[in-house]
Amino acid sequence: MRIGFQRIVPLTLTALCGAGCRSIGPGTIPRDRVDYGESISDSWKCQTLLNIVRMRYMDTPMFLDVSSVISSYSLSGSVAVNSTVNTNGRAIDSVGIGGSGTYSNSPTITYTPLTGNKFLRSMLDPVPPSSILYLLQSGYPADFLLELGVNSLNDLHNRSSHGGDVQKADPEFLRLAELFREIQISGAIGMRVDEGPSNTVTASLYFRSERVSPEVMAEIREAKELLRLPDDKSSFEVIYSPVRAGNNQLAVDSRSVLQMMGALATFVDIPPYEVEEGRTIAVPDTSLWSHPLLHVHCGNSRPDDDFVAVQYRDHWFWIEDRDWWSKRTFSTILFLFTLADTGSPDRTPVVTIPAR
Repeated sequence: MRIGFQRIVPLTLTALCGAGCRSIGPGTIPRDRVDYGESISDSWKCQTLLNIVRMRYMDTPMFLDVSSVISSYSLSGSVAVNSTVNTNGRAIDSVGIGGSGTYSNSPTITYTPLTGNKFLRSMLDPVPPSSILYLLQSGYPADFLLELGVNSLNDLHNRSSHGGDVQKADPEFLRLAELFREIQISGAIGMRVDEGPSNTVTASLYFRSERVSPEVMAEIREAKELLRLPDDKSSFEVIYSPVRAGNNQLAVDSRSVLQMMGALATFVDIPPYEVEEGRTIAVPDTSLWSHPLLHVHCGNSRPDDDFVAVQYRDHWFWIEDRDWWSKRTFSTILFLFTLADTGSPDRTPVVTIPAR
């Protein structure tokens, strides 16, 4: 088929203009926003689990933040047309059309080690008891919050780990956590914050007695008895203290984020021979727990269906995707991490994607 030279040139120019007018930038946003967000989330999960496992072996945890993500796209193309035309006005003897295109994606990811006095304090300072009660007030299960975020309540001690010395929880503490959960479900427990002089804030825990069933009232009395609080009082000031204080005060020895991770490390399975070799220590069992806070499995190969998995010391450690209780604990730790102040004004990852 013969093609007129006058038709080839306009068609070629039209193709070049169409390619030059299209922008690839908007089309990358849905994909990049989801993909980069999912990758950062998965890496944060892996880093947190790895640090928990490292603490099980008394290894030093390390925190590395993704401070920026810059992904640069470029798209270019060219079209070449050549022909041989007879000067006598006869048909084109030959026509040649060629084209080339290039596409590139060059991501640049910046990592920042989380260090410094401000970050360490955010990890080592105990979470204020009022913040724990705020989470209780917002709907977090009371038993879960107490078992995760508290070392003791009025001298009733939780399971804890201090410098490799693991202590099992007092049965009274676990019973108290169950009672708080039952009372919370009935709506008979809450907190109140009062502002005093010089902007001082006082948090109080109260038990409601109006429109409460006899069964719930019995649970409230049992909780007060375990805490050694007067039965004729319904409101108690919440203070931070590792030991019991006044009769009208609830002494809460709350944990720091790092202490929470250390406590969760005691729920990591390990090969028995590593205890015998002195690489780590044995921990108390969880037979008294209705639902242990966390269960990290250990094996020689990665499972097919895991929520998060990491490799350490030639072993795989993972949380099962069907273990809802462990996933709840792990997600809460990640949430508490986002609330920690690292001292860096640009801590949140910045995604910059130039498209040309």
